[in-house]
Amino acid sequence: MKPDTNRIAPAVFLAALLMAAPVAVPAGAQTAPPASAQSGSEQFSDAQLKSFAEASLEVERLSQEWSPKIAAAGTAQEQAKARGEAMEQMAEAVEQKGLSVQEYNEIVNAAQTDPETARTVETYRTELR
Repeated sequence: MKPDTNRIAPAVFLAALLMAAPVAVPAGAQTAPPASAQSGSEQFSDAQLKSFAEASLEVERLSQEWSPKIAAAGTAQEQAKARGEAMEQMAEAVEQKGLSVQEYNEIVNAAQTDPETARTVETYRTELR
């Protein structure tokens, strides 16, 4: 059974925000696999994947909080300010879980391209709910 990568959409939201992408990457979009010869689940420790699961749930909460605020911003400047505040809070949430933003985004990419990583992350997220 293929894992539901739509559940990591908030993770992609953070990745898009932090990379200053003009639009969010669709949750099911394929990205280039990591340059490493290891699969995603072998590339990251269990502790990193658990931290990612915790962080992604917090990012999901923040995404739900900030998305309407960003959309409701009247001007491009107000939107940019709201997006910046969202990015700061999301990056802080990730770092509080013991990951760098770069590590978080690498796990996002691995979960999109490696079914085993996606299953592992989703299992941890389910356990935390």
